Amino acid sequence: MAIPDRQQRLLQKLIEQAQPSSLEELQHLLNSLIGSPLPEIPEDDLTPQDRAFDLVDEAWESSAAKGASLTWQALELWPDCIPAYEYLSAVSKSKQQRIANIEKAVEIGQR
Repeated sequence: MAIPDRQQRLLQKLIEQAQPSSLEELQHLLNSLIGSPLPEIPEDDLTPQDRAFDLVDEAWESSAAKGASLTWQALELWPDCIPAYEYLSAVSKSKQQRIANIEKAVEIGQR
């Protein structure tokens, strides 16, 4: 079963914050999370990238108009947000817009 992007990012953030120094410490951390929801990370601890990813996740669950607005907010926070360009490509009405957004995502990914 695939882990949703937001949950995967949250889990990665929790691991980074815990800074396990051994495989055993990492296993202990992961075991402590089994059977309960992942704890939320305080807003102050989120990076612009984290916030941008969250906005794009929300965009996928919103109407097209609201989704586009959320995606542009994500790009204001982090202009290199590849998932934002993927979203914009998916909802673009013209072939040219779809291609331009995918090209931008590829350009960012190649840096």
